[in-house]
Amino acid sequence: MTNIVIDPAIITIPSDTTSREDVERWLESLTLWLKEALSGPFTWLHYRAATELLLSYGQFPDFQQLKQLQQTYRLDINVSQIARRINAFFREDSFDLEAYLNNLEYAAEFAKDTIVIEPVQFIARLPEYLHDGFYTLLANCCICKYIEQLFGQKLHIATLALAGDLKELTISVVVLDVLPDFAFPPDSKITQIFPLLITPDDLQPSVNVIDCWSQGERGIIYAIEQQCKKDHFNIGSPSPSLAKFRLGPRFIQSVNERGLDTNEILLQAIIRAASNIIADRAKDISGYRRHPFRQSETADSPQLVRDGDHAKAWRLMLQRRGAGWRLHYWQISTPDGYIIEFANVCKESEREIY
Repeated sequence: MTNIVIDPAIITIPSDTTSREDVERWLESLTLWLKEALSGPFTWLHYRAATELLLSYGQFPDFQQLKQLQQTYRLDINVSQIARRINAFFREDSFDLEAYLNNLEYAAEFAKDTIVIEPVQFIARLPEYLHDGFYTLLANCCICKYIEQLFGQKLHIATLALAGDLKELTISVVVLDVLPDFAFPPDSKITQIFPLLITPDDLQPSVNVIDCWSQGERGIIYAIEQQCKKDHFNIGSPSPSLAKFRLGPRFIQSVNERGLDTNEILLQAIIRAASNIIADRAKDISGYRRHPFRQSETADSPQLVRDGDHAKAWRLMLQRRGAGWRLHYWQISTPDGYIIEFANVCKESEREIY
């Protein structure tokens, strides 16, 4: 599972000389990352001590600071909502990177003044009072990756855009000692590279469908949303109107109880089909053979309609060979369009729908 550390630059309030446009861009980036951190299936962490330091220096975006920004720049923002999300993540001790590293049961000692972070602008744009602590944390992340700790190997850093559109951070440090003991280069200098995430779109290659499925409803919904971004939101093309959707009460169970929760090919087919359904594209894909789920197997049987909400049942093909897996879902009409409820996955020979 991907691990993501949020750069303190994302929550550092811009200086008084920052333009309105730059403040709006900063807020947009902050709210986008908060949404991902509070809803995505990855391990999200932050530098907890940075929050306290920024707060003490008046550079943390709490309610009062956000309110001041709103008034100064005449921003059209929901201050209370943003402040709640900021507190939900950045004031949460369990998301602290330093505590997480301490729990990995290793310890490292570095040679003085040997930690190097490139590009330099990554650290230089932070307030100086954050430098020492953040340097040390990043050096520990470097060691984690070098000694093949899973955490370090899968670590990404969410940050603000860097000059030159750079997407990698290089960390190097001279190590004096580390426990448990590992073999080091002759000069004891270790260098590791970490991918940078500038927008949530950079996360798409990191989405592993089996990992997402193991996270349950939250992870599956995230995977579907990411698939929609990948398939249906192309630069230069009109964006589709996506239907609201939800997972039925036995949807996940129908997949897991058939042993399909570790079948990467089929899980990806389910996620892709769900993306096409909520984008109203499934009806145009001949391979799906989408058709009404009928009350009985007779050809003239009417489409099944659920009592209570009058939802219409649909069925499409996920896989032609073998068991011929099918996806069933309900389409529920609303005054604003419709809601999709994914009901279950079953074999071609099965007719159950929940």
